[in-house]
Amino acid sequence: MKRAAFALVATVLGLVLLLGFKTTHGRTGIRPAAIAAPSAGSSRAPSTGPSASARSTARSTASHPSSTTRPPGASHPSSAAHSVDGSPIATPYGVVQVRSTFAGGRLVGVTVLQAPSDNPQSQALTTYATPILGHEALVAGSAQIDIVSGASYTSDGYAQSLQSTLDKRNG
Repeated sequence: MKRAAFALVATVLGLVLLLGFKTTHGRTGIRPAAIAAPSAGSSRAPSTGPSASARSTARSTASHPSSTTRPPGASHPSSAAHSVDGSPIATPYGVVQVRSTFAGGRLVGVTVLQAPSDNPQSQALTTYATPILGHEALVAGSAQIDIVSGASYTSDGYAQSLQSTLDKRNG
């Protein structure tokens, strides 16, 4: 009888602790960490916290359906720059489409034309993921970018649309 009572108390206590556990990385509370654009020969090490520009990008993406990512310190693309619209990629949560800007043969900007936003969770994930994906694309200079956890369909669609802009530019 004592053993059963102990097991019941331990189970209840375990459930209370488990249900009361708060993580610091909930989907809605995460802000993207700013990653400084590497200069030639530098590494891709993230900074310890979000910068003002990362917070600003996240806010502007939430209030504007398209977001643009440019390398830090870059002004608007020069007159020699040209843009290419990527193919719209259907995902289970909506269509993803990007526009890439090239100058001097290099990828210098990525604008999100379409991204999943039909419900609050999709909007939150899109707002979180697209600045990270854009920065990754600029750092890589290609569509070989890491998938953002929690937004894998959007990440995959983003990479496919980005790759289509690179193929159109080269073809």
